[in-house]
Amino acid sequence: MPSPGGRHGASSGGGVAVRASGMAMQMAAARAGAGLVVLPCYLGDADPGVIRATGRLAELDAAHWLIVHQDLRRVPRIQAVMAWIKDMFEVQRPRLEGLDRAAV
Repeated sequence: MPSPGGRHGASSGGGVAVRASGMAMQMAAARAGAGLVVLPCYLGDADPGVIRATGRLAELDAAHWLIVHQDLRRVPRIQAVMAWIKDMFEVQRPRLEGLDRAAV
């Protein structure tokens, strides 16, 4: 997912209330009621102090790539790690896509 860094929290008056370049700062601003922020579903859904304002934002969907040096991709332990990462993405897909809020 592209980083939402640099997004602005909007105050109730419609102006910019806070500028935060990092997700931790955005989470803190949202918890404090400073406005709206864009966060990955797995972060926002896991925090009871944050409430979703919209559904998924399709324009933030992105492919994930696992890049491995060609000299290492056939090494058994590297293949094992690559398989584990792929499996974890599949297992966690509903949470990553914001579809499984009960799992948090």
